[in-house]
Amino acid sequence: MEFLLFLSFLFFLGILEVFDWTNEKYLAYILSFIVFCLFSGLKYNVGTDYSTYRYYYNNSMNWSIMNVNGVEVGYIYIMQLFKNLCFGFVGFWFILSFVNFCFKYYIFHKYSPLLFASLLLYFVGMFLERDFDGIRQGFAMGVCYLTIPFIMRRQIIPFLLLVIFAATIHASSLVFLPAYYLVSFNINNRIIFISVSILALMVILNISFTKTMVNFLPESIIKMRLNSYMSVADSQYTKKVGLSIGLIFRIGILFLYTSINKKDLIRDEKLYIFFRNGFFLGIVLSLIFNDFDILSHRLSYIYREFQIFIVPILISFCRTRKMRLILLTGLFLYGIVLLYRYLHTDSLKDYYDYKNYLFQ
Repeated sequence: MEFLLFLSFLFFLGILEVFDWTNEKYLAYILSFIVFCLFSGLKYNVGTDYSTYRYYYNNSMNWSIMNVNGVEVGYIYIMQLFKNLCFGFVGFWFILSFVNFCFKYYIFHKYSPLLFASLLLYFVGMFLERDFDGIRQGFAMGVCYLTIPFIMRRQIIPFLLLVIFAATIHASSLVFLPAYYLVSFNINNRIIFISVSILALMVILNISFTKTMVNFLPESIIKMRLNSYMSVADSQYTKKVGLSIGLIFRIGILFLYTSINKKDLIRDEKLYIFFRNGFFLGIVLSLIFNDFDILSHRLSYIYREFQIFIVPILISFCRTRKMRLILLTGLFLYGIVLLYRYLHTDSLKDYYDYKNYLFQ
């Protein structure tokens, strides 16, 4: 119930935003930011990874968690810093969440024309899966998104420094390295339509080649880990994803985004190309590795969340307030569907009985 109330709260603020509430909008931004910090930063034993992260923190002075548990060195140093400052796990988690939300709010506000439309998508995607639970990857993604201004200004040194730092928090951030060059390729829209359509058809026809591709990888830690995933019967990491409601939604958004004249959507052509190419890359990766859940999910994740920027751009394209409200309502209903599916998944539902330290 608490998650649905939070989503409804964001929807209500989104309605106010559509009505051009200029005088009160920053007050609402601050209010929603505080609610995010309290909701996630002070949660009590909620989420699939909560006990794991508490274990990491309690054992952060023991470097074996890097070799045994695969915790990245940057995250270990951050934990050790807080441990040396005599912070408990709750204080550490709250401050880490606070900084993480600062990153997200800054970049969402900078590149989204409708902040609360972005937050509706963020809540049922990146927030629930990463920032509320697996915060290492969520924090690292926030650092990667901070590089977007440097990409637009073609400043490669600060871009590389931030991505490398993010990779010391979660190694999956290395996937964002090609993002610097996304603005350099103005891909023809026909190529985007044809490529996505063919790959989606391959998923429907159950054509798989991920395992074959893994066999061609050179011997490495990555290949060893992937082979270990594939060797486990009925592993959650190797299950087939299929054309999920989220993937169908993203494909539809991509086709709509590319079919509208870019000059009508966004003034900055480089930014338009960056979002389009990145979102396209995320969908392609999801489809190519669709039969291998962990690859389909993690390789595409940082790019697929470009929907947080693209969907509000599409909503703001509508000239009438009525149409914007209809689309915002549709986004809210879509969020309810995803939220219900997420919280009622058999392997997850027992972990999301929400509790908060404020009420314990």
